Amino acid sequence: MRFVRYAMLLLSLALVVWGALLLREGLDSRELRAARVADLEAGTPPPGGWLKLTGKLRSDERVIWDGVRPIETYVALVSENWKPGQPVVVFIRTNNAVLDRPGKLLTHTEPDVIGVVRSRSLPDWVKDSFIYNELQPADRPLVLEFEARPGDELFFGGLSLIAGLGLCGTVLIMGRRKSAAGAKSISEEKQP
Repeated sequence: MRFVRYAMLLLSLALVVWGALLLREGLDSRELRAARVADLEAGTPPPGGWLKLTGKLRSDERVIWDGVRPIETYVALVSENWKPGQPVVVFIRTNNAVLDRPGKLLTHTEPDVIGVVRSRSLPDWVKDSFIYNELQPADRPLVLEFEARPGDELFFGGLSLIAGLGLCGTVLIMGRRKSAAGAKSISEEKQP
């Protein structure tokens, strides 16, 4: 029984940490900010977490990663002045969990792309595929989730935080009840 309590406690802590990280990411990206990919290529940090980036999509050299579910699609976003051989600083990511979002990304012709910056980096297999296609990713490329809105992180972060705190409270209550029951049985045994 002790193992189950510890496992539940670890799960609750993981949920709390994950929820807090998602909430922080969502709160950092509450306001839509505009930026040019050329500025990011020059080393300027992104102005926020929810961005409207101006650049040129390289949809012909897309990478579709079916090693995960849902299937992910990655496309490089470069500036107008970008030349082959220069590192790619921005990648746009989407998946097929939202109906036709990959199709919308691959046929997107406007210079502005809106999305939320993701903290995770490009998977190694995706990096290798872009390198094979002669698009060298930067050391720490920015990954923008196509058409994502920051409300997703706030919702799931809050839900995860509440679930983690509720589970933690349940584990603590279970531990106190067991302690109280154990103390009661010991005191009953000592009575003559």
